[in-house]
Amino acid sequence: MIANTAQNYYERLGLDPEASPDLIKAAYRTLSKKFHPDLNDAPDAEEQYILVQEAYETLRQPERRAAYDASLQPDDVWSEYEDMPNDVNDWDFVEPEPRPQAKPERSTATLVFLTIGLVIQYAFLIFCIWWPIKYTCLTIMWIIIGIYWLIQLAIAAAFLMVIVFPILLLAGLWLWNQVAGMF
Repeated sequence: MIANTAQNYYERLGLDPEASPDLIKAAYRTLSKKFHPDLNDAPDAEEQYILVQEAYETLRQPERRAAYDASLQPDDVWSEYEDMPNDVNDWDFVEPEPRPQAKPERSTATLVFLTIGLVIQYAFLIFCIWWPIKYTCLTIMWIIIGIYWLIQLAIAAAFLMVIVFPILLLAGLWLWNQVAGMF
């Protein structure tokens, strides 16, 4: 993973690639004192000092350090996938379990009302995503959905009053006449 040691700035400073900026600064100060040409008479001291300077200048700036760290990655990013099978037929697939296909029967009117309700809900949801006052929009949406369901209840109540109650009333009157006619 780490590039050539002659070019590795972390190894020049004796640090780990995860070293903090404070550790980088401390290592730089230590090594710059050690290899400074005015303080060290070794023949390669100046060369070592320049290499430490170069490493520190790259690693102390976050942008340059990030670019340098990215350059240390291996060229072959697919190497971890070498042991995967190349043919789809070699893969182990798990067959999904079949879903139950039974669906409840619904009338056309019910489907129309459900569709209208969903359209209203999604229209307001999309509107509320773009609107800056989100909670106001959600409140308006729930009020409209509540009105929609009140209309549904009114339709059901009207159905009961117009169809079911008259039938029950007629059946009751017929039964009364039958019972009254017996006496």
